[in-house]
Amino acid sequence: MNRRQLLAGGIALPFLLSPQARAALVFKSPDNVISKGGLPFLHVRSNVQDTVGIAIAFQGGDAEDGLTGPLVTQTGVDLMFAGSNGIAESEIVETFLDSGGSMWLTANGDRTNMQIKAPSAGIRGAIEIANVVLRHPDFLEKKIARTIEDKARGARQALAWPEAQLNLAFANALAEPHPYLNSLAPEPDRFLAATRKDFQAWHESRFTTRDAVVCVVGDIDQAAAGALVDGLLNGLPQGKGKRELPDVVFKPTPAAPVRLTVGSGNQASLLVAGAYPPTHTVTLDIERTLLTSIFGEGMKSRLSRAVRETLGSTYGLSASRFDSDKLATLAISGRIDLARVDDSIAAVLATWDKMRRDGPDGDEIRDARALWNNRLGTIERDHSGYAQMLRDEASSFGSLNDVGRVRDIALKLPLGSPEGLAIFAEKPLVLVSTPG
Repeated sequence: MNRRQLLAGGIALPFLLSPQARAALVFKSPDNVISKGGLPFLHVRSNVQDTVGIAIAFQGGDAEDGLTGPLVTQTGVDLMFAGSNGIAESEIVETFLDSGGSMWLTANGDRTNMQIKAPSAGIRGAIEIANVVLRHPDFLEKKIARTIEDKARGARQALAWPEAQLNLAFANALAEPHPYLNSLAPEPDRFLAATRKDFQAWHESRFTTRDAVVCVVGDIDQAAAGALVDGLLNGLPQGKGKRELPDVVFKPTPAAPVRLTVGSGNQASLLVAGAYPPTHTVTLDIERTLLTSIFGEGMKSRLSRAVRETLGSTYGLSASRFDSDKLATLAISGRIDLARVDDSIAAVLATWDKMRRDGPDGDEIRDARALWNNRLGTIERDHSGYAQMLRDEASSFGSLNDVGRVRDIALKLPLGSPEGLAIFAEKPLVLVSTPG
């Protein structure tokens, strides 16, 4: 049986526009469209690239693995490519290579995201094999055994590192046990507990058309884009929608730093983190993204400059932000001088508190906006990146802003509102690990 026969059964897709038929098209606001198969999707027509980008958000992420039992989501997204409908993993890879395209799956706390990118001439082949991957993962016992053992081994090895132990201690100190905290320091045995039935049940409930957010960007008209959506999601069940997760119950913040003894060496590891109200609008998300960049991204950040001036070194400290439907945190992490642990903690906390009280200055705002503008310029030249941006906006915030609108928000938005600066908790958790 040849590959075309193995892929038979999908919806036939119409020809896309030839390069000669392309008009001078530019990015514009997305259109809400319904495919012939009755599936809603977002569409932007552009000829910036000779590619088509498709991004999908399926409702439900790794938080739906729950507090106990097997961890299936992060392993499952890997197993989806390990053989489908009797097609070997190597042939799936070969088919994507033949189409000139790529496809990947990722998961966060609330959603499982899919991304497909291929040249216009090869997008039909990429869609056909992607549909097979979505509909018919084999979940072979041998592949499952090997993959869950790899995941468990990686989790065990990670727990030997101070950073993982700090994450685990942070989760325990921040809140009562909650599924959102699974990914901070996953338990190795929970990977090993997963069975083929668990992955099959996960697949059946996760990859459904109900509430899925689909975005298509490329030099194709709405009819052709709708045919791609129908071909990609053909045969998937409607599903029941995302399961509602419980609210996070926070614990009182410890008055003193949480101190651990982990590993060996001549450096300590520091984690300063706090929770803030989750972000539910794109405007607030842009402001908080810019504030995070100003505070702790790169050698020119507020944190790097302040720690360098105080201690003579930055020690690689940086900021990261986690934002989900019901839990959001900002964390500062990195290695510090073992002989100056208390000085380092004091410098970070002083910088954190000053930003919380006063916000950024004019130069910091100008530089952050310039960096943001450069990033948007990259998105404007990438159909896949633009589709991803629209998907994330629509699935997280229910908004539909084109690149121009997002740039306009970033350039005009006053930075330092009370809601924006709320990412800097009044009393952040301080955790430090020193070698034993």
